[in-house]
Amino acid sequence: LAADWVRRRLADGWPVLLLLGQHFGDGDPWRQTLERLDLAGYSRDELLGALDAAAGHMGARCVIAVDAVNEGAGARLWRSRINGFARAVTQFRNLGLLLTCRSEYEDIVLAEMTPDALSFENQPNLVSTHCTKNCAARVETAR
Repeated sequence: LAADWVRRRLADGWPVLLLLGQHFGDGDPWRQTLERLDLAGYSRDELLGALDAAAGHMGARCVIAVDAVNEGAGARLWRSRINGFARAVTQFRNLGLLLTCRSEYEDIVLAEMTPDALSFENQPNLVSTHCTKNCAARVETAR
């Protein structure tokens, strides 16, 4: 479902970055993301800043979608890093975060997710859908 949503968003000319849980191993998820994007010489904040600026220029929100966080390193990776990952994204006005996880793995993979890791303050044109008891997905509804 997330991949279909991303495909539709791209077809409509909206910015989006899709990351697949199966591609993550142990270690810093931002380092892995930069390496996968062939941007190893850049920092997390440089990547997020560039995405934020591009989205702002378009008058849109760039959604970073991590599909199936339960796959790959799953709980080993995300359990202790999910809050920091989410906070890094939500520091940027024009970025949003969508995390997907099979419901049977929520309590394992997302057990450490805190409600304050994702902020919905001052986020126009957004609806929030709780995907787990502590994790909220953000989806843009309008330009």
